[in-house]
Amino acid sequence: ESRVRLLTNDRGVPFATISSSRDITQRIETEQSLKKSEQLYRLLSDNMMDTIMLYNEQFQLLYVSPSVESVLGYSVEEYTALSDGSIIHPDDVEGITTTLQTLSLQADTCMIYRYRVLHKHGKYIWIEARVRRLHSENNAILSIWQLRDITLHILSEEAKKQAQEDTEQALAHEKKVNELRTHFMTMASHQFRTPLTVIRSNADLLAISLQTLRSLYHTHAQPEHTARSEKTLVSVARSIDHIYNETDRIVDMLDDIALLADVESHLVEYTPELRDILSFVKERALVQSTRANRSITVEHCQGHYLICFDAYLMQHIIDNVVSNALKYSQGAPPPVIRLESFDDLIRIHVQDFGIGIPESDQKNMFQNFGRAQNVLNIQGAGLGLVLTQEFLRMHGGTISFQSHTAEHIAMPSGQIETTGTTFTMTLPRT
Repeated sequence: ESRVRLLTNDRGVPFATISSSRDITQRIETEQSLKKSEQLYRLLSDNMMDTIMLYNEQFQLLYVSPSVESVLGYSVEEYTALSDGSIIHPDDVEGITTTLQTLSLQADTCMIYRYRVLHKHGKYIWIEARVRRLHSENNAILSIWQLRDITLHILSEEAKKQAQEDTEQALAHEKKVNELRTHFMTMASHQFRTPLTVIRSNADLLAISLQTLRSLYHTHAQPEHTARSEKTLVSVARSIDHIYNETDRIVDMLDDIALLADVESHLVEYTPELRDILSFVKERALVQSTRANRSITVEHCQGHYLICFDAYLMQHIIDNVVSNALKYSQGAPPPVIRLESFDDLIRIHVQDFGIGIPESDQKNMFQNFGRAQNVLNIQGAGLGLVLTQEFLRMHGGTISFQSHTAEHIAMPSGQIETTGTTFTMTLPRT
């Protein structure tokens, strides 16, 4: 930067010049840098999605970025005219006032506040404001506001909160219902046993009386009355057997209900011991086949079958699956039990060649009282598989099945064969 001065004589005639120069490179670079910074700030302010606002200490609007139109719908001129706070939701005015009061006492502090603002389209939207109190070069107190629309975020939070509350209420209701159901099952299991015991006792008395009457008839009845009397006695005996069978069935069902209630109350203990599962399965298969007066085939692959299991729970597992195979395959070939030994587990397959499980009912087989539509005339409570699955879970095992119904295959001889059901259970060695 050079300064030049022209010197003149008394008559005003120039006779010399005086010049001075100084290096202003640093100042020029500073001015250029400030200009670039101002241009960059203006570019960012005008194009960023958030809205930037600058207020003085009296909360008079000094600047608002053009993005206010994309956030609130108002142009810069329109928002400047509304900057008296009239578009703030009435319920949030007190909060804004508190924020400003707090801000006035804390310099260089950033505060975050959420409030509602009336959008130009006529609906309130949620705004998140980041507010910082600053001092300008002339020591004026300013506050810079950074606003963004968080309406969708708030709605999402409210939806999540409502969903969580609904879920908690549903879980609480389900828990209460389960507790009531467990209490009812326990109560019903105990309360029904007394009348069943009375019925069974009276059936015993009838059976004894029947034997006495049979002896009397054979001793004293006239020959012409003997045949008719014997027919009557046989009919009575059949009725007594029917009473025995039905009371036994109800007792078995009550036992399952009581056991299920204990399972749901976590009262069933798991006490495993190292035993031979192959021998155990053969023993239970023999018991079930004797009861049903049918044969069962037990097959196994080579390998050792020593694993840890709870004998009480395993008895329920094997008995439930095997008795089902026998019960739902009357008139079909004998069920087959196959055991496989692997390094890490034992696999047990129980296959029958009976009526199978309809596909529409298969999803309900492991639910309480779940029974297939094609077995409603066959005795059962629909609890055996539920208990089996739970007891296997306690062993760390699993159960699954494959079943087909009404898939009849025409044989060359004209015979008809059904595919039936195969249950597969796995038991870990550890």
